[in-house]
Amino acid sequence: MALLNADEIRVRVATDLDDDAVEAVIVEEEAEIVRRFGPAADADAVERVASEKQCNVYTPRRILTVTLIEEGDGVTQTGLVAGDYRIWEKEGRIERLSALGTLAAWQPIVDITYRPESDAAERKRVLLELCRISLERRAMFKEAVGQSDYTFQSPASWEEERERVLSKLGHFLLVA
Repeated sequence: MALLNADEIRVRVATDLDDDAVEAVIVEEEAEIVRRFGPAADADAVERVASEKQCNVYTPRRILTVTLIEEGDGVTQTGLVAGDYRIWEKEGRIERLSALGTLAAWQPIVDITYRPESDAAERKRVLLELCRISLERRAMFKEAVGQSDYTFQSPASWEEERERVLSKLGHFLLVA
């Protein structure tokens, strides 16, 4: 289901396109967001990480909560308790701790079940901006009516403008 509908777009962007055409723009732009940043973080995710026997493993997104962490050789995995690791939520980083609370190395394979921090509000803002850019794109670089009644100047590059808007979601995705 799309984050926005045609009526929500029309409130912010003036267009003479019919609902089907506006919905097509929404679907196209939302598909681009999903292609670059993955699906919305609204459900638990499971990540299998090759730890390289370091003391830190990383998830691709910021962590809201951790449900389960298992480590092992990929065939036999052992569940850990909360005292076995420390979570750095904003970094998407999990540190392995020893029984004494000092850093320890992870086993080669770590399975992490976690809920990523939600990016839904930011996705909605970015989708709205992408739709606005798509609907307002003009062939002319600059146009004017009268002396100062109306003037419009498009961005130097529409693609650079799109990239600037899409980059707003980049901080939710920690590892590309």
